[in-house]
Amino acid sequence: MALSMTTSPSPPRSGTGSPAPLLLTEVTFRLVVRGGLVTLKKYLACRKKKFMADLVNSLPLRALVAFRAAGEHLNFTRAADDLNVTREAISLQIRTLETHLGVRLFQRLHRGLALTEAGQRFFGAVKLSLDTIDIAVEELR
Repeated sequence: MALSMTTSPSPPRSGTGSPAPLLLTEVTFRLVVRGGLVTLKKYLACRKKKFMADLVNSLPLRALVAFRAAGEHLNFTRAADDLNVTREAISLQIRTLETHLGVRLFQRLHRGLALTEAGQRFFGAVKLSLDTIDIAVEELR
């Protein structure tokens, strides 16, 4: 894939005949992809679609739900009871999420769990997001 760029000057200011000094020039990018030309806008639209599809396909939603429950209870057994699954299922989902993110979310203690610093930050975002989804679903019903 090759990238080429062409520019066209800004339109002249009315009455002066010279281009406006502070206006940016229009930039057109063209990507050569498999022998054809596409505009950058089309290329980015395709990349965004692919990114979103990859994100949705790889996003472990069950693991996020398990993480929220485990983060609220700080105990896999209580989180499992809350979600009506086994403790091992919660543990596997958390391990899957940690592998997916590449970071430890919980510090495993003798009797329970503690969120790591990264886990605390992530828990706030996940809890808010899933709570927002729960509210939206309830409003639709």
